[in-house]
Amino acid sequence: MWTSLKLSAPSSTGKLKRFLCLITALALPSCSPAFFVDPGHIDEINGVRFDIQPPFLFVKKAFKLRGENLSAAQLETLRQAMPDIALLTHQILSAETPQLIQDLERLGVRNLRQRLHLKQGTSLYVKTIQHWAVNTHTIEFTTDYFYSENKTPALTFRDNYRFAKTDRGWQFSGHPKDRPEGFLTCAKTQAGWVQCET
Repeated sequence: MWTSLKLSAPSSTGKLKRFLCLITALALPSCSPAFFVDPGHIDEINGVRFDIQPPFLFVKKAFKLRGENLSAAQLETLRQAMPDIALLTHQILSAETPQLIQDLERLGVRNLRQRLHLKQGTSLYVKTIQHWAVNTHTIEFTTDYFYSENKTPALTFRDNYRFAKTDRGWQFSGHPKDRPEGFLTCAKTQAGWVQCET
């Protein structure tokens, strides 16, 4: 027996279609694999619009910009620097080839895979990019990474970065601290979120 559904908002229709596509295993003509690709979104904070879209969509989604006590001018600076920060973060996540490792080391970027003793093929992910210190010429922040080996619980590791504004855009200019913050202790909050701290 079929039940009729009354849908009041376009977003509900999209969610219903996505659900139907999933349960029919792409059998419907309008359910192509491209339907499930995340196109990203525009996020507006204090009047500043952020394009949270490819390339490096999932890195950009890790930017914690709300609740960071940032002015509109600082947010505008971050908006301009976001593509460059996302590119470097993506390179760090995928630095398994000798050439990419050498390129990052030449810039002075710490080799996280070596520091964490990660086995070849272990995926490294970005969790959160946060703790912003922003002025017109430099941006400092921390990045929380996570990984899991041999089906163990995920481990979270924090490092710190500085970018400087140049004629070629925003470029990595060093680590503000001599050492990474290191492994974090993570615990679930009463609301069910996982919070990590040094």
